[in-house]
Amino acid sequence: MSGMPYVSIEGRVYQGAEMLDKFFPGWASHVNIDTLEITDSRRCVLGQCASVLQDLATRQANYFLHDNNYYGVKELFRHLDVVDPGGFFFMDYGFTMRVEDDVHVLNSAWRDAIKRRQND
Repeated sequence: MSGMPYVSIEGRVYQGAEMLDKFFPGWASHVNIDTLEITDSRRCVLGQCASVLQDLATRQANYFLHDNNYYGVKELFRHLDVVDPGGFFFMDYGFTMRVEDDVHVLNSAWRDAIKRRQND
């Protein structure tokens, strides 16, 4: 179960994008919205930004990908004091799906958030 109360897909994506804006300015320029697929660990938002996140994380925290799970990103966010006392959950920031989510809506919300940033 997630650590936050129910928030819409768009709200969670907004929170995730804002977090990335704060800690990884310019992240959206590394995402190809034509190949974005939230259910694919290589084509999701964090997967497409992995090399940039890895470069930053290598300097700031112990980052690694293990069995296609982003343990390193979790540790990096914890290192940067992003984690609340209840823990870090990728679902709460729209990085992965909740059981009840529509994958098309989640992908679309990320595409919209990325387009806004790429056009700024």
